[in-house]
Amino acid sequence: MINRIYFKSISLLTIVFIAMVAGILEFSVLLKEKGNYKVITSDGIGYYSYLPNTFIDYSLNKQTPDNRFYNKVNDKGVNKYYSGTAVSVSPFFVLGSAMAKLRGEENDGFSLSYQVAISFAGWCYLLGGLLLFRGLLKLFDFSEAIISITILLLFLGTNSLVYSLWQPSMSHVYSFFWISGFLYFIKNFSVNNSNPKLCWAGFFLGMVSL
Repeated sequence: MINRIYFKSISLLTIVFIAMVAGILEFSVLLKEKGNYKVITSDGIGYYSYLPNTFIDYSLNKQTPDNRFYNKVNDKGVNKYYSGTAVSVSPFFVLGSAMAKLRGEENDGFSLSYQVAISFAGWCYLLGGLLLFRGLLKLFDFSEAIISITILLLFLGTNSLVYSLWQPSMSHVYSFFWISGFLYFIKNFSVNNSNPKLCWAGFFLGMVSL
């Protein structure tokens, strides 16, 4: 009986294993870097900057053209990156703000608490994307063994590890989550002809477009 339950849920256990490994890796880097821990870097600054500009500076008009993150349009700086990543991590930005306030850190959107919060966002979206991708494969009636191997290869054989744990301010892991969700719900709709599933598919597709 126990073996039967185990083999029926081996793909879910695989995701739990990935969650543990990813969490340990993330926490170990945080302990090593301490105050120098940074995940909001490179292009991720552009994706993310909508949040501090909107909720800390209370204006998108203060963006200075720099030919890197902000293009000059009508003598004003306009963020050249799409806003979907910022929308995706906005709940974690709120978490980072609360943590920064409790820790007495500077409320600039880039202190350690914000870095940790966005790192946590990448971890959550990775697991959410894997769960949705698992659901999609189950709708195609793949075996638990095939699903588990596919999930492991997806985690270990692609850049998902890097973009979810060490560069979570980039758009990749969030695109993975939203695209996996869209494919899952649209396939679910085609199988069950459920209007709520179609609505969810539309929502996820809308997030993909952002």
